Amino acid sequence: MENDRAYRSAAVHWILADPLRFVGRMDDRLVRTFDPVTKLIHGTFGSVSQRWTVRVIWIILMAFVVWGLVLHHRGPWLVPISIVAATLLLVLGFGGGFRFLVPVIPFLSIWGVAGLTDLITVRLQDHVP
Repeated sequence: MENDRAYRSAAVHWILADPLRFVGRMDDRLVRTFDPVTKLIHGTFGSVSQRWTVRVIWIILMAFVVWGLVLHHRGPWLVPISIVAATLLLVLGFGGGFRFLVPVIPFLSIWGVAGLTDLITVRLQDHVP
């Protein structure tokens, strides 16, 4: 418990002493969070070709998630959106890493499936004679 207080105090002191640097590092935290091959500040996993293969697949999956979010962002979808948004705010503010994104992956998967289903449905409707 004492260690928590000491770390929290040091973090708050650092943020208050240099708020611009704190805000400026948010992009680093966001990249570390959404890059599935990072090991926080310790580099990355796998070879270069493996990393980029995983990243390209991840980007395609995230595109389906974004499309699903565009289509389904109201009504009953608001509860999972609020959970994902709260998690992302915590990550952006206080740390990053793919492991922090893991708890919201089931919700992201739902939007990914919704986005992919919509694209397949539109594609199939275009080919109906």
